[in-house]
Amino acid sequence: MAARGGPVAFHLYRRAAWRQIRSETGHAEARHRWRYTADMLYLLQDPGLREAYFPTGAAALAVEPAGPADQDAILAIAQAQEPARAAAAIAQWWQKAPEAFSVMRDPAGETSGFYLAAEWRSLQGRLPGGDPVIALLQRHLRESPLGREETALFLRRWLCHSAGERPLPYRPPVGSM
Repeated sequence: MAARGGPVAFHLYRRAAWRQIRSETGHAEARHRWRYTADMLYLLQDPGLREAYFPTGAAALAVEPAGPADQDAILAIAQAQEPARAAAAIAQWWQKAPEAFSVMRDPAGETSGFYLAAEWRSLQGRLPGGDPVIALLQRHLRESPLGREETALFLRRWLCHSAGERPLPYRPPVGSM
């Protein structure tokens, strides 16, 4: 790799990165292999696929664990975007496992969305009753049990105040770029 720049060097570096990722993935523990997915996707040259995973117009949002002060915003988003039964399930989740919620904040610090996700085993004994999503996941895990070193990530819901479950249509404030 004598050349430092230009198209030939670009392709050489790209191939070297691919080989490194493949090598590390082959030796990584199964529970850590997901970390290499983003690196592999980043190397894609297909503009459509790359834009899907690394959008050029991505919203400038902060994602952080939800706190007690976020309850009203989370429940308001759920009520605005979900049918009554689904919004009620989100409210039950907030009561049983508030630490499973994360919020997205816009540059002004306003809550623009939330998601509800947790490692499945951490939720045992605290699952809200009557949530049909739980029943489906429990049936799936009975039919396909996890191995000793495997885990399941439970992503119950993600919602945005203005766009529901679609990506947030955010534009940076004028003069911010």
